Amino acid sequence: MKILQIIQRSQLRGAEIFACQLSEALQNMGHQVDVLILFGKKSDTFHFPLSFNYLEANEEKRWWDFKGYKKLNQFIKKGNYEIIQANAGDTLKYAALSKKIFGWKNQLVFRNANKIGDFLNSISKKLINKWLMKEVDFIASVSKECMDDFACCFPKFKNKIACLPIGVKILINEENVETPLDIQQLSKPLLLHVGGFVPEKNHNGLLNIFSKLLIEIPTANLLLVGEGKLKDKIISLAKELNIEQRVHFLGKRNDVNQLMKHSDLLVMPSLIEGLPGVILESFHNCLPVIAYDTGGIKEVVITNKTGWLINKNDEVGFLNAIKFCLNNNTTEIVNNAFNLLKKEYSIETIAKKFEGCYQEIIDARLKYLK
Repeated sequence: MKILQIIQRSQLRGAEIFACQLSEALQNMGHQVDVLILFGKKSDTFHFPLSFNYLEANEEKRWWDFKGYKKLNQFIKKGNYEIIQANAGDTLKYAALSKKIFGWKNQLVFRNANKIGDFLNSISKKLINKWLMKEVDFIASVSKECMDDFACCFPKFKNKIACLPIGVKILINEENVETPLDIQQLSKPLLLHVGGFVPEKNHNGLLNIFSKLLIEIPTANLLLVGEGKLKDKIISLAKELNIEQRVHFLGKRNDVNQLMKHSDLLVMPSLIEGLPGVILESFHNCLPVIAYDTGGIKEVVITNKTGWLINKNDEVGFLNAIKFCLNNNTTEIVNNAFNLLKKEYSIETIAKKFEGCYQEIIDARLKYLK
């Protein structure tokens, strides 16, 4: 099987990392897999044994980058791929618009990584996405919650959608992992948040919760990993709340696993999510998780079993869960979470599900052509 995975850019973030791990697993299963990166020049960000290609598209003109659409068409025709997978974000725009303009017939799979209904908050967004979806042949949805939501928003996909969650490459736990230099001097407990500074990640709410935690646990520190358009506003909010000495903006990192191993808790009060890879990474690193009940998170975070799930916007409940977690033994919880990860969310298990789905798509296409 020849497969092309399209990702946005060379960055160590959920959709891109998962696409690379999936590609490596599929390649190990005997398939030919290429990865095409839309934006940016050749980079050494990724360390996977894969064929990486760079479209060098114009992100500022992504809605009218006809040169980029043409280059994508030429790349697909040259590769003669059976499956093209667009992995969230602008990858759908480029794949769908290239297909509309140049009429290539390869099977296009869109990996839906969020609860899309939460983003379609205007008529124009609904119409544009409906127009783009006309070029899509199948939906790979990250969770059952997101799958049902997507089918509700786009009924034509009710029989052309599958729940294909993310997976994690499971490694033997490393011993004596060195503490990152910039957190060595920080007092415990360390709370970790990983995510871009965008409205749906709800950094405002997180800082409100953390400011109240400091009243009872003044030694606590909050680590914020990521970048984004709202970062300056969150820095200002930390100063307004007089907690700037306890909130640490770590930017983009390539040592998140090390940070997890030296943190005490992952906090994720997101308002919109699919099934975040960072939660499964926390499971792998035996880091307890507290999250709002949104998207597909409840499919892996089960209160008092694999973590703590809090009703969305319940800041008091979230704070109480943090205090409970920090004051009680969580060994059973993190062991349950790790066992769930091994059983259902290893990258090898998930890759087999993608392989089966891809084959069904190809078989259906051949049957139609006959």
